Parts: sequence; C-alpha cells; structure tokens
Amino acid sequence: MRGTRGRPAAVSRALAALGPLALGLTLHLPAAAAQVEPRSTLLYATANYAFSGKVWSVHADGSDRRLLRGGLVTGPTGVTATISRDGRRILCLCRGEQIDSMRLDGTRMRQIGRRPKGSKYDIVELGTRGETLWVDERTGRRLLMERPDRSHRRVVATPPRGEYFEEEFAISPAGDRVAFVAGACGRGECRDDVWIEQVRGGARTRAYRTPGGVGERGIAGLRWSRDGTALAFIDYPEPEKYEEPPDPSDHLFVYERGEATEVPVAEPATPFGAFFSPDRSALAVSGKDSRTIYALTLAGHPPQPITGTGCNEVKCLFGPTVFGWLPG
Repeated sequence: MRGTRGRPAAVSRALAALGPLALGLTLHLPAAAAQVEPRSTLLYATANYAFSGKVWSVHADGSDRRLLRGGLVTGPTGVTATISRDGRRILCLCRGEQIDSMRLDGTRMRQIGRRPKGSKYDIVELGTRGETLWVDERTGRRLLMERPDRSHRRVVATPPRGEYFEEEFAISPAGDRVAFVAGACGRGECRDDVWIEQVRGGARTRAYRTPGGVGERGIAGLRWSRDGTALAFIDYPEPEKYEEPPDPSDHLFVYERGEATEVPVAEPATPFGAFFSPDRSALAVSGKDSRTIYALTLAGHPPQPITGTGCNEVKCLFGPTVFGWLPG
C-alpha cells in the first residue's frame, strides 16, 4: 500500500471522474473560518520530466508570481523542501545529494549538509533544521532521523507489532514528534493507520485508521500545520489493486485535539498537496488539472483559485507542490 507521491495526473483525473461516494464516516465541520489573507505568500515547487525542478512564490490572491530558483536536481518525488524553523530560509534537497539553504527570495544558496548515506533511492523528508527523516529499507522496521552534517543518527520510531512502514511520514515543525503511516493485512482485508509518536520516546497515538472492507485504501500527504497542532492527510483508493474500488473518492482529513475530521473538497479542487495556511483556517490544494493551486477553507467555502503554474502533461511531472505559506 504505497502512497500517492508522484501519482500521475491521469490517474487522479480518472478517479475524480468516478464521482464521490460516501465513506460511511461522520462529518464534523469546524466553526466558520476567516477568509484567506490575500497578501500572504505561498512557496511551491514544480518539476518536469527531465527532473529539473523550480521553486516559485505567489501571493494568495494570485498576484506577484515569481520564479525564485530553477535548474534544481530533483529526487524520486520532485523537489523536497521546507521552511526553516525561524521562517527566514528555504531548506531543500535540490542539488543531488546536497541539503541546501537559501533565502526566501531564492538567493544566496549554500550547502548545509548531505543526504543520508544509503538513502539514494529512498523517500526522504526534511525537518525545519535540515534534519532528514527516512525509513531504513534494509530492515523496513526503523524510521531514522539524522542531522544535516551526518554527525548523529537515531531511530525515532518503529511500526507497531504486525504492521509495516509505508513511505509516508512527516516530522513536526518543532522536531519533537513524527507522524507516520503503517499498514497490515489479515482476515481478507488490509488497512493503514496514521500514528503520531514522540521523537524521544513516549506513548504512541493512533490518529486514524482506514475503513476495512473488500477494497484496499491508502493514506498519503501527511502535512503538519506550522504550529504543530494539526495534521492533514488523504485517505485514497489504490486502483492498482483492483479494477473497481467500493469507494473511488479521495478524502481529506485534519487531525487535531484527538479527532480526525473530514474536510469537504469541491471540484475543481482535489485533496492532494494539502498545506495549511499560517492561521490554519485554510489549506492550499492541487486542482484536477494538476497545475492549479486552490485555497480551501476548513469551513467548507468554495475553493478559491490562487495560480496556474504553466504546467501541463508534457512539461510537468511534479507540480505544483506547496511547501510553505508565509503570513502577509
């Protein structure tokens, strides 16, 4: 049950065309939220079929779109980037093995570390201090974290008994917790769980479990809010496992205060690429055309288009992927 990292646009459109079906879950809508701050700034990345990445910025009202950096060497999931803990720099795995830091305007790029040894073909996530997070593929039983200078490596999580890691995980902005997906199969069905665990040990919390049944479902797109109080993720069907899933729809959830709540997503927006606004009142998501970013309020307002990236199926393989949203 692999995640949807790099899922082709054609697959997303085919699933969306099947139409929504109920998951059988209770929907709890939060109270009315504020509209998106128009002068707040989104940072996002795109990549083409030559795996050449670009980093962009745009205001939430769609104005002042800028190319910050181009010609970046991407990995198996496109450009891997985040915002530093102090909110002043972009951190990225965007020059092969190097971990780099640059200003928010894309200037003064410098190396601050290197990709972990032995992780060349693995999915690697970045923390807000440039630390790396990945699953040790040799054992499949250890979620590892390493400082950018490779001076210290530690095991931060192992899957519960009887479960196995999926390639879906994220470290909180403060670096104190990890969220990860673990799956298991048995008694004629498979399921995925979202777990949250303290980096330095402690109780493990199950934030969500996919519904059981004949069809298999997966979880993707784990994203923390900037303050670390909420986690967004997607419950999606896995069409490669069967021809007609019982529920062909993708569902967006936000976990906070001990409860996973489904967020309504209206077309032409999709749940994919969800990223929290600075005040957590909205999420940036990808459109059905795989090239437009939409703002989606948690209160269920109609999606608001922010920008088109100029991507199409010929030019772009990964894009757009929002990795930062700065206050106005």
